[in-house]
Amino acid sequence: MSSYAGIVAVEEQLEIPSKAVPAACERKLASAERRLRGAIAREVPRAQLVADAERVRRAHLGVVKARIQAAAFPAELEDVQGEHFLRNLTAAGRGWREASVDEIIARYAAKQRG
Repeated sequence: MSSYAGIVAVEEQLEIPSKAVPAACERKLASAERRLRGAIAREVPRAQLVADAERVRRAHLGVVKARIQAAAFPAELEDVQGEHFLRNLTAAGRGWREASVDEIIARYAAKQRG
């Protein structure tokens, strides 16, 4: 299970409303992902792939940040699931910050193939 899928599963368990994550962040991520997938499919120059991969990275980090802010309520932080959720978000953010551009491109290229 990807870290993103794990985060969504814990969000559902904690009953964090979908409105708590700013829709703008989700839209930016979806747009950035579509753009990167299109660039991969069209085999655009490397510079464009790099720019699109960086856009996906920034969008993912924006979603992670929004989810952390949405979950940062004292009642949710008191239980173990809330702490686990925040650890997962922090790890997901670290993973997106540390991923190389080539790793991001390969991840999205693999999704298109399979």
